[in-house]
This record gives sequence, structure tokens and C-alpha cells, in this order.
Amino acid sequence: SASNENSASVTFTQDTTNPNATLLTPTNNTYSNSSSNNFTSNLTDNLGIKNSTLIIYNSSNEIVNQTSTNYISGVIQYTAGIVVTLTDGIYKWFYKLFDWSGNTYSTSNNTITVDTTNPLISYTTGTENNNTNLSRNYIYANVTITETNRDSTIFKLFNSTGQVNSTTYTSSTNEINWTGLPDGTYTYNITINDTAGNSNNTLTRTITLDTTNPNATLLTPTNNTYSNSSSNNFTSNLTDNLGIKNSTLTIYNSSDEIRSEEH
Repeated sequence: SASNENSASVTFTQDTTNPNATLLTPTNNTYSNSSSNNFTSNLTDNLGIKNSTLIIYNSSNEIVNQTSTNYISGVIQYTAGIVVTLTDGIYKWFYKLFDWSGNTYSTSNNTITVDTTNPLISYTTGTENNNTNLSRNYIYANVTITETNRDSTIFKLFNSTGQVNSTTYTSSTNEINWTGLPDGTYTYNITINDTAGNSNNTLTRTITLDTTNPNATLLTPTNNTYSNSSSNNFTSNLTDNLGIKNSTLTIYNSSDEIRSEEH
């Protein structure tokens, strides 16, 4: 009898290993002052990555971006990067990927805050007007700030020779009082920075502190002078540490009547 045989072979790949991915940039809890950011991740699989998907949620847990990428067979490592433009807000993002055997992996979430708006800052109650002259030894400045992601507020004071003081607050402090200042002319301004790197500043204001009285020395006619002229020149040496604004000559007669002239 005839003995006939037939055989067939089947080749298959067994893969029970999930792919893997590591989020790269933006790092977790990043603050970005750009609306466009490159969301990158390092993707790996022992036999080959089939596809990956970037998924981004907004603060209302709504998907605002879902971008998928397919790969050719045999890609075991790939650095994925997708540039996405977002409006200001807080977002969570992650990558999900599959290999050719249907194994899947999802990364943990990273958070990014997009903030492209400069803070608002303006002088408010208690701050002196520009070019004010005051007889005191302190300068008070107070500002109103509008910023969600506030980082630091820098108060700077200058005199004619340079910077007198720079104070940085990382709290919600909006005011400063520079005290114990000598007479002189000062300028100051305040800068607000947010966590994303946006900044804004006030206009520079000038203030003059002067606690020193002016002085004058009578020159001529000297005291108890007898003059044989009806016209006499009444002179005096006037001084002030920062500047004389005006002077007035006042003359009384024997009846206490006044004649005065302002210069």
C-alpha cells in the first residue's frame, strides 16, 4: 500500500510584553509662556511599536487634542514629539501606545499651565504722585496686581548715585515702606513676574525728600545802619541743601506797617 504524507508549518510571534513610554517634555507642572509646546515622549517595545496617541485634557476634563501616529514594523524605539497650540489654561497630557500584538501602555499624566498673558500692575492708594516734594524721611509705595500665577514682586529704589534698595516678595505683598532715608531725590518702580516668565512693571516715579530748613544771612544794610539815602539795597545770602523755591523781603516801619516783595 502507498504511504502518502503531507505537512504544513505555521510561524507565529508570541509577544506578551507591553510597550513602554516615558514622558520627556514639558516636564510635569511646567508653566509655559508660549501657546505652542512640543509634547515629547520616549517610546519603546521589545518587538515593535505599532502606533502612539497623544491625548490632552483641559481643566474641565475635556479632550482638546488627540493625535495618533502609526509606525512601520520593527520600530522598537522612537522619540515622539507633537507640537500643539493651546489657549491659556491648565492641561493634563499623556501618551498611549500599542505594539503589533495588541499589547498596550499608557503613561501617567503630566500637567502644563499655559500662560501667555502679562500681569497687570498699577500704583494705588498711598503712593505719592510723580515729582512730589515732601518733608519726611520715608517713601511708601503701594500697587494693585492682577495675576493668577503670581511668582515674585520686586520693589526697587534709586537715588542719584545708584540703587538704594531692591526687595523681592514671593508672597502676595503689594506694598513697601522705605524708611530712614536721607534728604535727596529718589526714583522707584515695581516689577511683577509670573510663574510662566511673563512680567510687567510700573512707570518710574520721582520723589524728593527734604527735612532740612533753608537758611539765610542778612548782608546789607548791616544791623543798626544809618542811611542818608532814600533808596537802599537789602541783600541776603540764601542757601538750601536741595534748592531754594522763593524768598520774600519784609520791611516794617515804626508803626508796624508791612512792605514786602517776593522773589
